[in-house]
Amino acid sequence: MTWLVMGAVAVVAAVVARRWAGRLKKHPPADRANARDLRTNAVGKVVLDAYGTEWAKQFGRSREEVRDAVLGDAHPDLRERLDREIGVVDVRFDHSGGGAPATVTVAYRHDGAHSTARLRLPWESLPGGVRVELLQTGRSTAFRTWRAVPEEQAVT
Repeated sequence: MTWLVMGAVAVVAAVVARRWAGRLKKHPPADRANARDLRTNAVGKVVLDAYGTEWAKQFGRSREEVRDAVLGDAHPDLRERLDREIGVVDVRFDHSGGGAPATVTVAYRHDGAHSTARLRLPWESLPGGVRVELLQTGRSTAFRTWRAVPEEQAVT
């Protein structure tokens, strides 16, 4: 009888392990980390570190209002205006490895002018998907794009 129970447990364990391994193949760690970054707007937080104060002045709003518009559901009019006037923001993450801080370059075009800001961020402050990508690929650079209104929410 105990052999029968042990055999059943082994079969169940094998089925669970196979399904778990299949799930990892469908959703590798970088994909899961990038999905989490999208849900938490991790790249948006970096963009706000670079431009939050400037955009607050430019749009005649407080830095908190800009932050709430970008990261939350407050001020949808401001979020749509940011998206319309700022558009796509390019973010480049450079990390040389070890405990060194990363250099983050945030750039966008507005009214024909190009604006670039550079930040130095500790490794732990980089979005999780960026960290996973840099570790998995062994590269020192990762790129992301950001919009105030993500494309799946944009009204065309």
